[in-house]
Amino acid sequence: SVIDKGSFISQGGSDVTSGGAIYIDSTDANIDSINADFVGNAIIKNNLTADWNFAEGGAFYGNASNIRGHFVNNYIKLTSNTGSLYGEGGAIRFSSVEGSNIVGDFIGNYVEIESSYDDYHIGAKDGAVGSARGNVTGDFINNHVLAINASNSTKGGANAEAGALDWSGIDDNSLVTGNFIGNYAK
Repeated sequence: SVIDKGSFISQGGSDVTSGGAIYIDSTDANIDSINADFVGNAIIKNNLTADWNFAEGGAFYGNASNIRGHFVNNYIKLTSNTGSLYGEGGAIRFSSVEGSNIVGDFIGNYVEIESSYDDYHIGAKDGAVGSARGNVTGDFINNHVLAINASNSTKGGANAEAGALDWSGIDDNSLVTGNFIGNYAK
């Protein structure tokens, strides 16, 4: 199947945990091609109360063999005073895919996690793209992850990884081509 839409703008919000604009519900399902721009899509969850809270893919979560489009200002933002938090893929989080080809620019996407609870861990990962496999062509500009544990306790912890891209090639011919400018993990 093919998704060929001009753009997904400002989808998602506080009622979703995966895929702010598009969520594909199965590891067996796969979209052949997505041709669209994703701008300002988000997963926002404040004051979460469960022991374990997560969000994945600010704009897209699932499997797609080919993605072509620009991803601008998509994000995940979670806060909690009572439990662990984990966010991955400010713009895209692949669920499991044997090979994906991505062509597009990633600008200003992020994952920000903040907790002040003593005993729990928080993690922010992959400011733009999480769990990519295959070829990636595009520029990654000003994407970031931020994990803040505001507790004074040494029991909890904060982990921030891959300000722009978490990638593993499916074979020796897989490539990442582009410029990486101003991306960070903190």
